[in-house]
Amino acid sequence: MITMTRSKKRRKEISTSQPGNCGSLPASAGAIEGAHGTLEAVLAKARFLERFAKEPLTQRQIKVLNRMMDGFEGKLTTSKWARLAKCSQDSAYRDILDLIERGALEKDPGGGRSTSYFIRFPG
Repeated sequence: MITMTRSKKRRKEISTSQPGNCGSLPASAGAIEGAHGTLEAVLAKARFLERFAKEPLTQRQIKVLNRMMDGFEGKLTTSKWARLAKCSQDSAYRDILDLIERGALEKDPGGGRSTSYFIRFPG
């Protein structure tokens, strides 16, 4: 049976958690992977919005599209658009139709009263 005193345990914890030791490599790899994922998301967002540089989007459209690209949960409907953009449902519908015509949004095939929309990324 091997026993270790409290001070030996403490020294072992300190030595494996200091930078440059093997104990910190998995944490560094995880941080790098996380940063890479964040960078990919930012670049995808920039590429998407770059398509609309010639014909700028309205502030409402930018606000809701950013929200959708940043992890919007659920389906986007005209009602949700109106709440997010703080506008009427008619304005929300016009914004959505404009984005469909420009190729930024696509209508879910379901249709009906629960019509929803999703972002159409290029490629």
